[in-house]
Amino acid sequence: MMGQRNRKLAALLTGTIIAANTFTMSTPHSHEYLKNTYRLSSPIIYTSTETHSLISDFMTETQVKVPLNDAMVPQGLTIANEQYLISTYDYKKEQSSRIYVCDEEGIKNECSLGFKAHVGGIAYDENNDLVWVAANDGYVNAYPCNSITKEKDTLTCDTTFNVGSGCKNYLNPLKNSISYLTVDNNHLYVGSFALSKYGLVKKYHITNNHGTINLSLVNTFKVPTKVQGLTIYHKDDKDYLLLSRSFGENTPSILQIFPYEEDIDDYTNSKINSVCYKTDAMMEQITINNDTLYAIFESSAYPYRYSSSSADNLESTDMSLVLLPK
Repeated sequence: MMGQRNRKLAALLTGTIIAANTFTMSTPHSHEYLKNTYRLSSPIIYTSTETHSLISDFMTETQVKVPLNDAMVPQGLTIANEQYLISTYDYKKEQSSRIYVCDEEGIKNECSLGFKAHVGGIAYDENNDLVWVAANDGYVNAYPCNSITKEKDTLTCDTTFNVGSGCKNYLNPLKNSISYLTVDNNHLYVGSFALSKYGLVKKYHITNNHGTINLSLVNTFKVPTKVQGLTIYHKDDKDYLLLSRSFGENTPSILQIFPYEEDIDDYTNSKINSVCYKTDAMMEQITINNDTLYAIFESSAYPYRYSSSSADNLESTDMSLVLLPK
């Protein structure tokens, strides 16, 4: 279930890390190009070739193929009970958004959400056995996990919250949108994509009172531009914020890792240490399960097959191979 492990990153981290300044400005994806694109103050660790091979040196292809037809575009990824849940939307805006349940053997179930949202985020809430999904107009829905893994038709949602107030927009400038989300230790993090200035993440505490789910706002914090996904990682009594940042079919994605602390309200502050990895274009949601980082790439979808990289399978890496900020 965990897929293949990273074969090359260990060597990179033990002496062959390519510093960003070894590339000249004539290189289209040099450090300066990416620094300007993503407004980075931290050095970039080059973990993918300049020609963007199908499988980058950082993320290794798993055996789980992204299940798509010609219209559906993958956006979200979470893991529930050893199964991979993938959210997709119809770029033609004809079909409702869908969730696929799959493993290494293929699709186990698929269900319609009954609406046409971008569904940029999906997260399994193990404590409450719920799956949270980014819906329309700043709403998030929560579904019993077994309804997604077993029901074949349109899902019925009894638990929904409007958490979009104050968030920036993703697609429609007249609506507050949730672009990505994650769940960690009874907390729901919802965020908004921003092309300029900064994005915003809102942290909510999840309570379950005899089956009635409620959310209470804990705090908000700023994140950099072009964030497509986030997850929280715990290691050696320390917490880390991992951001998937991407924009465009031919621009490399960035995985940026910060130390996560409750009192940090602005992760765009250049004084906060971070580690930045370059990987293939169009990386969307990231999630961590059993110390393995998984990522899904939008480039597997039909309208983006011409992009510089096309990731047909989920990709992963062992977090023990990832350099974390101090």
